Amino acid sequence: MATEIAPVANTTPTEKGAELAIDLEDFASGAGGRSKHDPKLAARITKLLKKGNRLSVKHEYRLALAYHFAAWQLDYENPDSVKCLAHTLGQLGERAKAIHLFEILMRLNPGDPDMAGLVGQLAIDLEMWEQAAALNRIYIRLKPDNDLGYNNLATALRHMERFDEAIALLKDVLPMFPESAALWNTLGSAVSFRDGIEAALPFYEEALRLNPGLWHALNNLGRGFYNIGAYDKVVHYCERANAAKLANKDQHQSHVGLAMGYLALGRLREGWQEYEWRQDPSRNTAIRWTHGLRRWQGEDLAGKSILVCPEQGVGDEILFAACFPDLLGEGAQVYIGAEKRLVSLFQRSFPTAAQIGDYRDISNNAYRYRDMAWVRELERPIDYYIEAGSLNKFYRNRLEDFPHPGGGHLVPDPARVAFWRQRLEQRDGSLKVGICWRSGLRNADRNVWYTALADWAPIFAARDCSFVNLQYGDCAEELAMIKDRFGVAVADWEDIDLKNDLDEVAALTRACDVVVTIGAAPGMMAMAVDRPVLWMFPFPVWWAFGQAPKTPLHARSRLFCCAKPGDWRPVTQAVAERLALAAAKPGVIDEIVA
Repeated sequence: MATEIAPVANTTPTEKGAELAIDLEDFASGAGGRSKHDPKLAARITKLLKKGNRLSVKHEYRLALAYHFAAWQLDYENPDSVKCLAHTLGQLGERAKAIHLFEILMRLNPGDPDMAGLVGQLAIDLEMWEQAAALNRIYIRLKPDNDLGYNNLATALRHMERFDEAIALLKDVLPMFPESAALWNTLGSAVSFRDGIEAALPFYEEALRLNPGLWHALNNLGRGFYNIGAYDKVVHYCERANAAKLANKDQHQSHVGLAMGYLALGRLREGWQEYEWRQDPSRNTAIRWTHGLRRWQGEDLAGKSILVCPEQGVGDEILFAACFPDLLGEGAQVYIGAEKRLVSLFQRSFPTAAQIGDYRDISNNAYRYRDMAWVRELERPIDYYIEAGSLNKFYRNRLEDFPHPGGGHLVPDPARVAFWRQRLEQRDGSLKVGICWRSGLRNADRNVWYTALADWAPIFAARDCSFVNLQYGDCAEELAMIKDRFGVAVADWEDIDLKNDLDEVAALTRACDVVVTIGAAPGMMAMAVDRPVLWMFPFPVWWAFGQAPKTPLHARSRLFCCAKPGDWRPVTQAVAERLALAAAKPGVIDEIVA
């Protein structure tokens, strides 16, 4: 039976394009006659804000809006009223109105540095980076002797990936504010995104020397050590960050970081508990579901119905689907949402599910709502919902909970597998090796996970191997480089879309003898269709759960990790030796992943 878990609040969003009955412009244009020094007025404002804030804590933002707007009506320049109203508008997805509120306040108070600082900080809090940069430039002009404006401007520039500008700004102003822990931390963050975490560590350490309890520096160090695989330090810094009890929208970051640290060290129960923070509804980037269902907390599902909600990327959906057989065994009607590219593959793989359908994402003022319209068309309402990633918390709390040998939970079309095997047999080389060398998303933090193709020289030199492209996206230039540099023509067909036709990709992957990959969706697909996988990582990945070079997810996977950061050649050499063994001795394919 599933283990009971603590609830995570679900936010019911407004409909796409919904308009709140608030006209900020009309009110502000005629609101100038109020006294700002009336004690009774101040008491009324405080009372209204307290009521609204209590509702905000419960994520009841639409109800909170009535109180926050009423407080703002009483004094449109009251900083607390402004802050609460803008925050509530933002949480409701009404960013256009929040921006308009900023514009009104700046027009009414063009030379007030405190108001400029307030609205500049609100733009940061709501992740409106372009507006934040513009507003904080105004604040700097009005108040050049305060570090807040410089810090917020650099933060906005970093989020816009203008790393050089952010770093240059901070280096220019730090001599003015050498004791500002916030500036040192923000410099560390910008350097980390541009140059990697190791280059940023001295700046984070200086921030903590100045302020040992600075949450942002502790969290950034936790994230930084995660990116070099120092999971004990990830746990150390994220636990310290969580102890700081930062009460704002960023607090989920250190909890999710702690989850990754715990999971990487094999502390599964603790890890999945912290992993619940990924869906914290106070996050601006959190998925907001439109179904309005009750979240499953581990109740008996016999005779009930439950909807599994898809989350994160395609690779994550494939990974989390490993728990679907466990849920299907609970005696419930199971409805499954999936990325549309996975629907047909999931339908074949989980035939006892009541229904499997896709979703669409709706963007409303930069917030993301996920809608599964087919759920509303069902004859009977569904009893519960659960996010796909949260199934692990019910079914994977011990290493013994993982099915052995693992993998194989997705079933490609047998006819298409046969088609691809026949096609591969027409190529030279006895061993058919699917390959993937990068993900579709690249930045300084992620690039540490990827090899350079030049490092693949030992792999491409392996004898009697025929290489098969599983790399999605535009990689024509890279394939041409492999042929020119290594003399290897990687099999690549125009009649298969490796990014969008995932049912066909599953069949092609199953037809391969072995897959060599970095940490990306093609590797997850290979595990799911039970192909031997040789993974290449800079250090053991979190889902090895402390069992590297193996993972309890899949007995036919083996992880090869760098002994030193960035030193990929010993890794690719070790993989090449395994491929040579399998090519020379047919029938030993499982030995190369042992």
